[in-house]
Amino acid sequence: MKGVRREVSPEEVEKIKKYLEWDVKDSCLRWKIDVSRRVKAGQVAGSRNWDGYLRVGLNKRVFQQHVVVWVLVHGHAPTSEIDHINGIKDDNRPENLRIVSHTENCQNRRLGVANKTGCLGVLTPVGQTTKFQARILNPSSNRRTVIGSFKTFKGAVIARKFMQSEFGYHRFHGDEQIKGLPT
Repeated sequence: MKGVRREVSPEEVEKIKKYLEWDVKDSCLRWKIDVSRRVKAGQVAGSRNWDGYLRVGLNKRVFQQHVVVWVLVHGHAPTSEIDHINGIKDDNRPENLRIVSHTENCQNRRLGVANKTGCLGVLTPVGQTTKFQARILNPSSNRRTVIGSFKTFKGAVIARKFMQSEFGYHRFHGDEQIKGLPT
């Protein structure tokens, strides 16, 4: 199979509709027809890749499953990036998927594993142990902006959260705990 494709051609949309279906009851992708001796109609389609996203191979192409679900539910290829609203990469329920710009998709990022303070955009500058710096990416200028230096962690977090709302970041941006949609 070749690499993952972002764009889906009209011909591929028709093949997706012909071979795959979204199982509402089990919230999974299933094969509509027998594809090979091993892959039969009704079987769950696809597998998890190293990056946590579910993928499915069809006619020597690999598609991200959230793109396939979008095609099956809406009848057309997505016009931009697809965001998992609750941040769970393998939760491909239609109500958890939305079309967003690249900037909006980045504003729904989770807390990274290298984060040391527990809050996205709040850090202790090198050599400092008593001050916290809050910063954020300004989406209009695409530049990192230092919000300020704070004596307390709580003050830095409050300032960062305030600026997130001012800049229109998604409400789950940087949250460690999954919130929102039921799983």
